[in-house]
Amino acid sequence: MIARNRTNRGDDDLVLSHIDELNIDQLWLMAVDVGDGLTTADAYAIQRFRENGGGCSPPAVIMTWVAA
Repeated sequence: MIARNRTNRGDDDLVLSHIDELNIDQLWLMAVDVGDGLTTADAYAIQRFRENGGGCSPPAVIMTWVAA
C-alpha cells in the first residue's frame, strides 16, 4: 500500500503519473480536487493502467480539460 499526499500542486504526481509502469494492480484514489488535482500525465497514466487490466475502486472516471 502506498498512501501519500501530492508534493506540489500542479506538478505531475511521482506515483500516479507512472502508475501504469509500476508493479501495482489496484488503485484507490480518494481526493478532493479544487481544480489542479490531476495533471494530464497523471490522467493518461491512470487510463493506461486501467486499459492494461489494473483495477480502480471506486471506478474512476478520468476527464482531462485543455484550456483554449
